[in-house]
Amino acid sequence: IAVINALEVNSTLTDLNLSMSGQLWRDTRIAPESIARLLKKNTTLRKIDFGWNSVDVTPILDALKTNQTLTEICLGQNRLEGKEQVDGASLLGMLEYNLNISSI
Repeated sequence: IAVINALEVNSTLTDLNLSMSGQLWRDTRIAPESIARLLKKNTTLRKIDFGWNSVDVTPILDALKTNQTLTEICLGQNRLEGKEQVDGASLLGMLEYNLNISSI
């Protein structure tokens, strides 16, 4: 959690790879809500890879509605509110608010 908290005010890191770190989320109780909070506050991250974690990424998609600095995000092999995988309709809903995302 300390790392995620520090990244909220980070002013240099632009790329963050958290792919295949699902075990970390389960072991330390860091949840997608922490990443969502980070995305709401951080203004320097441009790319984040959160793929292959098998977690519900709904909070992350909600946070991306207000984050206007991220341009690339990978959410593959995750879930969305009980669904087995993130679906296109949910991504389109986020993109309705965030026009800066150029790569998903």
